[in-house]
Amino acid sequence: MLLNDLLKDLNISFRTKGDVSISGITSDSRLVKKDFIFFALSGENVDGRNYIHNAVLSGAVAVFVEYTDKNSLNEAQVICCHNVRKTYAKAVALYYNSVPEKVVAVTGTNGKTSVAEFCRQIWTHLGYSSASIGTLGVICDKFTLPSTLTTPDPDFLHKTCAKLVNHKIRYLALEASSHGLAQYRLEGLNIDVAGFTNFSRDHLDYHGSMDTYFNQKKRLFSDLLVQNGIAVLNADIKENHEIKKLCLSRGNPVFSYGYNGEDLKLIDIIKENKSIRVGVIFQGNYINFQTSLIGDFQIMNLLCSIGLVLNVGIEFNDIAEVLHKVSSVSGRLEYVESTDKDLSVYVDYAHTPEALTNALVELRFHTKGKLVVLFGAGGDRDIGKRVLMGEAANKFADLVYITDDNPRMENPSDIRKDILKGCPGALEVPDRTKAIKLAISSLHRDDILLIAGKGHETTQHVGNISFPFSDKKTATKFLNDRGLS
Repeated sequence: MLLNDLLKDLNISFRTKGDVSISGITSDSRLVKKDFIFFALSGENVDGRNYIHNAVLSGAVAVFVEYTDKNSLNEAQVICCHNVRKTYAKAVALYYNSVPEKVVAVTGTNGKTSVAEFCRQIWTHLGYSSASIGTLGVICDKFTLPSTLTTPDPDFLHKTCAKLVNHKIRYLALEASSHGLAQYRLEGLNIDVAGFTNFSRDHLDYHGSMDTYFNQKKRLFSDLLVQNGIAVLNADIKENHEIKKLCLSRGNPVFSYGYNGEDLKLIDIIKENKSIRVGVIFQGNYINFQTSLIGDFQIMNLLCSIGLVLNVGIEFNDIAEVLHKVSSVSGRLEYVESTDKDLSVYVDYAHTPEALTNALVELRFHTKGKLVVLFGAGGDRDIGKRVLMGEAANKFADLVYITDDNPRMENPSDIRKDILKGCPGALEVPDRTKAIKLAISSLHRDDILLIAGKGHETTQHVGNISFPFSDKKTATKFLNDRGLS
C-alpha cells in the first residue's frame, strides 16, 4: 500500500514527496522496521512522542502525532492528526483490509466473555467456521492466540482478522471493552450486530464517573454499528431505554431480550439437578430448551448470544437445536474437579459488586451447608467498589475470606482494609495460596466455596513482578491433597 493512497483514504490533506510503499504500521517503536509508519500515541505510562527518534532510526517513513512536535526529526514525515488514536485504528484497518464475513460485538460491564464465546460455540456446533476475540484471547477451530487486552490493540486485531480470513473463518464475535471503545481500538472495523449485556460500577479509576463510563459503552452503537446494523439489547436493565432511543434515532433496528424482551421474551428458568430448562417466546411461539449453564445471569448471556447469532442470518430453530451443547466459559462459575467428591469448589472471574452478587445468589440455590467466598480486589483500580464487594459478600455468604488479588503497585494491606469495611467479620488471609488452602481445609460436606476475582487468569501481579498463579490449579491441588488424606 502506498503512503499517499492511505492518506487519501484517511482524508488527510498532507502529501508526501514521491510514492512510498508502506511495509507495516505500528504504535510500538520497538517493532518499527524499514518503511513502517509509526503512530506516536500517548498513554497512561508511556508517551510515544518520546520514541520518535528510535522509530526514525529503525526506518520509519512517516510519524503520525496528535499535534506537531517541534522536536520531531526531519528524517521522517511528521503528520499531524486531530485524533491520532482513531486515525491509527483506521489506518491499520485500511492496511490489512481483511475481516470475516460477519462481525458481532458485545459490550456491558459483565458477561462479555461468555456472550462472545457462546456465539462462537453456537456457530461451531452448527458447522460454521467462527472465532471469538476477547479476555480469553483468540479462539477458533484452527488456532488460539493469547491476548493481554479484552479488546486488542488495532494492529493485533486487524492482523488477527486477516489471519482468520486466510483460515476461511466466516463469523467473528468480539468483546468491546470500555477501555477499547474509549481508545478507539475498534475504529475501522464494521460491526454488523452489536449487543449490550448490563451496566454496573467498574473501571471508575479510568473513566472517572459512571456517566463517562456509560457514554463510552454507547459508542459501540453510536459510532461503530454499521448503517442498518442491528442492536441486541437487554430489556431488563434501566439503561435499555436510552440505548434503544439512540439506536432508533440512527436507523438501527433493535432486537430486545429478557423478561421484558419484545423479540426474545424470557418466560421460565427452571432449575433442575445439574441443568436448567429455559422457556422463551419467539415470534409468538413458546420454545423451551435445556442447558448445563449455571446461573440466571448466564441464561441472560445466552439469550444475548442467541440474539447476536440470529441477526447475522442464522435460523432460530437451528440455534435452538444446539443450545444444549453450549458449555460454560473457563473461569466463569467453573466447577473444580478433584478426588474429593464431597466438596464443591467453584472459581469465577467476578470482580465487580454485581458479578459477585450474581455468583453468590446462584450458588446459594445449590448450597445445603455453608456458602463460603474467598476474594480480593485489584490494586491501582477503582477503590470505591471494594467496600461494595465486601458488602455483597457479607450479605450473601455465610463465611468470607479476604485475600490478595493482583495488588500491583498498591499496598495489599490497604486494599484488604478497604474491602473489610464492607464485611468486618471476614477472615483476612494475606497470601492467596494460604487463603485457598485454609478455606478448603475448613470445608465440611455440603459446603460450597466460591473463589472469586481471577477466574481464568494464570498470573498474579505484585509490584512490578508477574508470576504464575491459577486459582483453579491451586484449589485442585489442595482438594486432591485433602481427598487423599
